[in-house]
Parts: sequence; structure tokens; C-alpha cells
Amino acid sequence: MIIGRLLTGIGIGISSAIVPLYISEISPTEIRGTLGTVNQLFICIGILAALVAGLPLSGNPLWWRTMFGISLIPSVLLALGMAFSPESPRWLYQQGRISEAETSIKRLYGKERVAEVMVIWKMLLRVLQNQMLGGLIFLVAVTGKLLALVQLCSCSSSWPG
Repeated sequence: MIIGRLLTGIGIGISSAIVPLYISEISPTEIRGTLGTVNQLFICIGILAALVAGLPLSGNPLWWRTMFGISLIPSVLLALGMAFSPESPRWLYQQGRISEAETSIKRLYGKERVAEVMVIWKMLLRVLQNQMLGGLIFLVAVTGKLLALVQLCSCSSSWPG
């Protein structure tokens, strides 16, 4: 029982750090905050549900077995969901796996946004590689305006690459 609690605690600790990171990596900027908020809301609802599920424990000493069985349901659903979750396209791109990143972007955002996202990431990577703080600030300011960004890159001789 103690080993099970230890492993569960480690899993919860790791997932509480990794899930928000994964959500921020795969979500479009328009809904990133909403998805992070929904994640926190569901964590709180889950804690409340666990507390409410423990109420019958005082009246029935064998209730812990039922609670253990109930807790298997979200665990199995999470394991199955992870099998179908796409890799982070940003991570794939940074690893040089461009075609896989494009496939992941198509799956997450739709095929119409692949070119837009890839151009932004390509420019961001160039800026970060060249450590151009001014360029990074500019890129962040115009990320939503792809046309202006593309025109700047194709017309400016001072832009790297």
C-alpha cells in the first residue's frame, strides 16, 4: 500500500508539471489560457470528487476497495488518451523532425495553419539562434500578423538568413 501511494504521488507530481507544459505546447495561442484554466478547474473538481467519494468510508470499512476500483477508471482513460495524443509540434520542429511537426500541426490546428505556424517557428528559431533580443521582441509583437512578418523577412536585408 505504501509503495502504491509513493508511486501515485510521484505520478501526480510529475503530471502536475508536465500537463500544463504539454497544453501550452500544443494549443493555439487564441485558446491557450482557456485550456490552462480548464485544466486547473478539472484538477479542483477531481480533488472535490475524491473527497466526496471518501465520505462513505467512515460507515463501511471495505469502501476503500471500491474507491480504488473507481480510481482505476481515470487512470486507464489517461493511459489510453496518451497513446493517441500527438507529439508536440514545437518539440518535433526543434529536433529537426520537420515533416513530423507538420503532420502534428495538421492534426492539431488543421492543414490551413501549417504554413503560418512553420514560418513563425522558423523565424523564431533564427532569432533565438542569433540571440537578437530586438528581433525577438518584434517577432512577439507581430506574431498574429503573418503577412507583415513574411513581408519583413523577404524584404529586409538585415534579417538573418
